[in-house]
Amino acid sequence: MQPTTRLALAATFAAGASAFAGVDILETFDGGTINTHNGTSVQWSDNSHPWHPGASGMLPGDHWGSASITHSQISSLLLQVEIDAGGGFLSLDYAVSSETGFDFFQVYVDVVKVFEDSGTLHAGNFGPHALTAGTHNIEFWYRKDISVSSGLDAAALDNVRVTNVVPAPSAVAIAGLGGLAARRRR
Repeated sequence: MQPTTRLALAATFAAGASAFAGVDILETFDGGTINTHNGTSVQWSDNSHPWHPGASGMLPGDHWGSASITHSQISSLLLQVEIDAGGGFLSLDYAVSSETGFDFFQVYVDVVKVFEDSGTLHAGNFGPHALTAGTHNIEFWYRKDISVSSGLDAAALDNVRVTNVVPAPSAVAIAGLGGLAARRRR
């Protein structure tokens, strides 16, 4: 019976399905780092103008800030995440200090702009924004137009929350099979 159970577990997780409910993640950027959220499908990456630990004072405490960029450039941060069946939600805190109506903090979900803001040291909240089940690319941009600099010319991000995230199949499969393999060796 155990070998059949073990094979069923391996097949389920190899297919990317989850036998567990999704988990909620909260990224607070504490200590000036991005949490890898081990055991989930969360992945962070950035472009040639990477975001960095925020020292601008735009938000209280630890946060992540856009790179120093010039005209016609974008500083972006990408969050790749898989949402479990039933869907989930995205919410976050942000601040922007820019040329009003021309330079923007923007949020994209799967290349669709779902939010933008600009202005002189404007802080706020975004969300909850519904996410369907499946894999999503969530991008946070600070975008400058072709001329004029105003304010700090930056954006800041904190308390990024994504609900119902699929546990990482490889982490769950390794943990689950490791326990069974250890018992079999005895």
